[in-house]
Amino acid sequence: MKLELQLPKDRFLAGESIDVDLRLTNTGPSSVEAPLLKDEANDFPVYTLTGPGFPQGETFSYRSVKWKEPGSVPPATSPMVRSVRPGSSLAGGFRLQEWKPLDQPGRYTLQARIEWKGWTASSDPVSFTLEPAASMGAGLGVDAGVARRGPLRLVWLTQAAEGRALGQTLVYEKRPDLGEVKHSGAQTLRQVGPRATEPFIPWANFDPAEGLWGWHGWREEGTLLALPIGAETPQSFDLGSPAARLVRPALMAAPSGDLDQFVLSEDGRELRWVRFSFPSGEGTASAPTVRWKHVLPAPALAARAALGTVAQGGSRRVALVSEEGGALVLHLVDVGDGSGPARVRSARVPQGHALRASEPGIGIDDQGGTRVAVVFSTDAAGTRLALAEAVFPSDAGGVPTAGETPLASLDKGERVAEAAVVYGVPGPQAPHGLVLLEGGDALSVASPERRFRLPSPPALPLTPLRLNTTTYVVLVDPQKGAFLEGLH
Repeated sequence: MKLELQLPKDRFLAGESIDVDLRLTNTGPSSVEAPLLKDEANDFPVYTLTGPGFPQGETFSYRSVKWKEPGSVPPATSPMVRSVRPGSSLAGGFRLQEWKPLDQPGRYTLQARIEWKGWTASSDPVSFTLEPAASMGAGLGVDAGVARRGPLRLVWLTQAAEGRALGQTLVYEKRPDLGEVKHSGAQTLRQVGPRATEPFIPWANFDPAEGLWGWHGWREEGTLLALPIGAETPQSFDLGSPAARLVRPALMAAPSGDLDQFVLSEDGRELRWVRFSFPSGEGTASAPTVRWKHVLPAPALAARAALGTVAQGGSRRVALVSEEGGALVLHLVDVGDGSGPARVRSARVPQGHALRASEPGIGIDDQGGTRVAVVFSTDAAGTRLALAEAVFPSDAGGVPTAGETPLASLDKGERVAEAAVVYGVPGPQAPHGLVLLEGGDALSVASPERRFRLPSPPALPLTPLRLNTTTYVVLVDPQKGAFLEGLH
C-alpha cells in the first residue's frame, strides 16, 4: 500500500488555508482492507507535524481532533473500512489550519502513517513554510435580498516578503442564533501592486454562484482596478485623483453581473457612478465608463451605497452626510437603474456636527422606503455622541423625517477614531454599528452604555455587518489574518 501527501504549494501566508490532499493506493496483486481516510471512528491515518512550537513533533488524527471528551482518546472499537482493489485508491483531504492552528512563522514538515492488519504505509514527508504577513486592509461581500444566501466573502490585502497580495476567505454562518461563523478556504488570489489598498467585493442582489459572476477589486492611488472572475487582467479606471473617495460597498445587480462603484470627487462636491462591464461569452468587456454624475449641494463628508432587490428593480441608492448652516444633513440619492434622472432628497438634524470617519448606514425596506443613520455629535467638541436617523418614504411625494437618539458622553480628552452604522441583512431593522475611540475602547450603537475592547484590532475603515440577530465586525490578527467576529 502506498500513502501519499500533497500540498498545492510550499509557501503559505499566515492565516491562509493549507489544503492537504491524501491518497492511499493498492500497489499489490489482491484486494486489501483499509480504513477510510477521514472518519472519526478510525485511529488512522496518524499525522506528525514538526515545526515551530512542535520541535519534537505533534501527533494527531481525525479522531483525536474531533474528540471532545475529557482525558485521552480511547482506541476505536468499530472502525470504518473499505476494500481497495489492486490499482485502486482511497482519497481524502483536510485543511491543516482547521485541525492544528499554526501561529508561528517558519518551516514545517507533515507526515502520515497507517498501521493496519498486517500492513504499514508511511508517506514521504512534505514541507512548507508559513510566512508572516501584515494586513493592508479588508472588505466584505454579501448577497443581500436573496432567499438562500451563499457564504460571505472576505477579501484582504497582505504585505509579505514577496510583495503585496490579494486574497479571499469564505465565511459561513455556523450558528446564526448564537452569532457563530466558520472561516474556510483562505487563499491568495494574485499579486498586486505595492501601493494597492481598499480591497473590495461587490454586494449583490442575487447569488453570484448561479452564473459564476463575481469581481475582486482594489485601488492603487488614483487608479481603480476590478478583476472579473475567470479573467487574468483587471480592468482599470482613472479616478482623477488619489484623494477621490470610494463609496462602500461596490454593487452588482442581476442579471448583468456588472460592477457599479460610486465615487466622490476630491472635494466631495461631485458623485460619480462608474460602471465595469462583466465580459460576455469569449469576448472582452468594454472599457469602464462614468455612467452618471451629479453635483452635490454641499461637500459630502461621508457616504454609503445600497442596492434594492431584483423585485425592486435593483435600485441603486447612496446616502450622503454633510453639514449646512450649523445642521447635520442626511441626503438620499436615488439613482434607480440608471435609466432616468436621479432623485435627491434631504433631511436635517439641527445643531448637529459630523464626526471624522463616521460612515452612515443605509437600508432599503420591503416597500421601497429607505432609512439612513449616522453617528454624530451634538456639540462642536465631538463629545456628546448621538445617532441621527432619517426615514425616506418610497412615495416620491413623501416628506423625509429625521430624529436623533443620544448615545454617550465622552470624558475630557476622549475622541472618536472611527464609527460605522449598518442595517440588517435582510433588513432594514433597527440601526446597529460600532464606535471606536482613540484609546481603543469601543461602543455598540445598540447598547452604548457598555464599553468593551475588541479581541483584535479592527480592519480600517470599520466594517461591521448586521446578519440575522448578530452584529459582526472585520478584525485583523497577525496569525489569523482578517476574520469576522461577532459582538456579543
